[in-house]
Amino acid sequence: MGATRSLFTPNIVFDNMVKTQLKRFELPVRNSIKKCAEVVTDITTSIGKQIFKRFPNLLRESHHISLCLLLEKVKVVDDFIESYLKCEQTYINSNHRLFVASRPEIERNHCDTEDVVDMEEMNIPKIKAFVEEYVNIIRRQLMDVVPKAVMCFLVNEFNENLHKAHMKGLLVADKAETLMTEDAFHAERREKVLKMVKALERADEITSLIE
Repeated sequence: MGATRSLFTPNIVFDNMVKTQLKRFELPVRNSIKKCAEVVTDITTSIGKQIFKRFPNLLRESHHISLCLLLEKVKVVDDFIESYLKCEQTYINSNHRLFVASRPEIERNHCDTEDVVDMEEMNIPKIKAFVEEYVNIIRRQLMDVVPKAVMCFLVNEFNENLHKAHMKGLLVADKAETLMTEDAFHAERREKVLKMVKALERADEITSLIE
């Protein structure tokens, strides 16, 4: 059957315009990944405060371990999306089925029924229309790819490795005593409770002797 004929001959003007628009996706995508990471951080911090509230050193160490693991997973997502966008910028696929399907409508909107052979022969509004259509296709693809990448490489990977990272970071002999040191409030409260228990035990002994 041979190779499928392109919608139009590759044109440097069109390619450069598309690449410029695609580069604008980089910052919003990174910001969305960052916001997801912030949500994960807030959740783990909240849980850590509940579990380790008596042990401030343990809480700080746990937060450090969680943050290091999270940053590692964020980098994986960033690298993946960066590679994905680089692929899209490297090859502008004018044979994309959605892009090809949009041609008739764009032609009608710009009142030009002639075959498109070279983008340089098209007027500027039509070039912009084709650029906008192609960029919108990539935008929709990103809206599908980014959440999947975040869930796969960040959320799931973080969740699956969090326990192992804590075991590796916390089970260190020379850290155990420091990490298990209670804060002053809970230590004082515990001492008061122990004294009260001893006093009650002594009172019980005295009562037994009287009886």
